[in-house]
Amino acid sequence: MNNMTPVLLEITELWNMFDLPISTAYMDKSGKYTEVKEEHTAVYAPKFENIKSKTDVYLNRYLQSWKYFENVKMDLKQRHYKIKNELLEEASPYVEDIKRKVSKEAVFVGVHVRRGDIVHERKPVGHIPAPIPYFYRAMNYFRKRYSNVVFVMISNSMMWCQDHLDDSSNVYHVETGDPYIDFAILHKMDHLILSVGTFGWWAGYLSPGTVIFYKGYPKANTTMSIEMKQTDFIPRHWVGL
Repeated sequence: MNNMTPVLLEITELWNMFDLPISTAYMDKSGKYTEVKEEHTAVYAPKFENIKSKTDVYLNRYLQSWKYFENVKMDLKQRHYKIKNELLEEASPYVEDIKRKVSKEAVFVGVHVRRGDIVHERKPVGHIPAPIPYFYRAMNYFRKRYSNVVFVMISNSMMWCQDHLDDSSNVYHVETGDPYIDFAILHKMDHLILSVGTFGWWAGYLSPGTVIFYKGYPKANTTMSIEMKQTDFIPRHWVGL
């Protein structure tokens, strides 16, 4: 990028998840640097790809648009965003335990159900949890395509899932107590059903399979719905339900 060297701040949690082949940086607020910030979340800003500065540059905000990474997506997925081996190893027993109970030909679909703060805190700006019917539609999407499908649910509100969502014999609820292991489990799935949020978005972006997303997000007529640009936010091959 214009002869610049990418570095990642040492405070970011990405270091806990991925083996990143880049250097660590420390923010020195007394030093000279240029801050380039997103004006709106989930909207592609071309200015991020044409940065010219004689000082260090701090890229701020989410950069949550597939368009930022389209020309480097394979390198990003294969070389940069490689989940740490120890997390994959910790995730394996959960998946292997299910595999012992099902057919070897089973197709695994991860179901990410985010609730928590989405339900209780963020409605005024447009955050909205994916509703119950959405998950049934998404699961039926895969049932129609695969005769031997297994669903693995990951959630920050598992009791809600057990009370309200499909509890068929091919649905498994996995609680690890660790979001990093949860992410690694989703990474091991053949396909994904997403609810909402950054966690699910990145799990979907890094997935090689079919990704189902809730197309009712964000809530209509809210700040987020006005500012967000769905064609920037949602990769073109994802399936909206």
